[in-house]
Amino acid sequence: MTAFKNSRLVLAFCMTAGVTAAQATTSGHTLQNTRLTIVFGSTASGYTTNDADRVDAISWVNSAGATVTNYVTAGGPQHCGDPQEYFGEAYGDSGDEGVPRPNAVIGGVTSVWTGTTATKGTTAVKSLTSCDETLDATTKTQYTVSTKPAMINTLKIVRTFKFSKSASTGNMRAYVPRLRLSIYPKTLVPNAAGVPQTFVASNCPVNCNVTDWNGKWIADDDGNGNGVAMFRDPTKNQPAQVTVDWDGFSSSNNSAVTVIRPTTGWKGRVTETEYLCFYDAASWTAAARGKGKPPVGCNGVPH
Repeated sequence: MTAFKNSRLVLAFCMTAGVTAAQATTSGHTLQNTRLTIVFGSTASGYTTNDADRVDAISWVNSAGATVTNYVTAGGPQHCGDPQEYFGEAYGDSGDEGVPRPNAVIGGVTSVWTGTTATKGTTAVKSLTSCDETLDATTKTQYTVSTKPAMINTLKIVRTFKFSKSASTGNMRAYVPRLRLSIYPKTLVPNAAGVPQTFVASNCPVNCNVTDWNGKWIADDDGNGNGVAMFRDPTKNQPAQVTVDWDGFSSSNNSAVTVIRPTTGWKGRVTETEYLCFYDAASWTAAARGKGKPPVGCNGVPH
């Protein structure tokens, strides 16, 4: 997202203990099941904007029963109360300077949370005016964690954009996770034949676009079989490719699915559905990946 690849400024977050699921307080909004806890828009992070799409902390109970909390990173000069780079953004893929367009969920947006259950929440960015930026689309995002064993390790994300008539050209990363580059430096991408290929994010100081992809999943991995996979259904979503990338302010592997601009341009409503699946070497073996099978606890995702 930015050209500041050599920056050493890194801001990391830890989850505040005792947060009640789905409680809307100064600690933010929390979705939780027995394995996953995800905190959105927490003022405890030190950021002041009303941005309910910003993910400030994630914890996951792995196959051995240990709690893993090292996923989320953010950083950069504060942009209207937000970090410039954070987990959960949506912006263009047309360059590596500033905020590439089209942009929709970026630093400084006002994103309102609705929903009071422990497992589901909805956010909305209702205005095209975002602090000192003009957005190309308003955005509604539904977040769901499941209580069913088959999907217990999964966060479902349904993000709908409503584009303005003057929407910019360019492809778009509809949902950008930011994992810590020092821990999750590799991105796994299955080619058209379904064979996983390994990319090193730090080798992509400018976006590396991967078009030889079966359209089903990518994963940010630590090199030992632990990480976060992103699944999508290519039959229901827009055509897409993969962007492998890293950012210096947040010291993040921010590789993501990139939705390809329609030939008629960005118009009306566009919906992208993705599933973040948390896994380890026991729940998602190399053999299972090679066969296109999802991790344990993500069995209900498209594959």
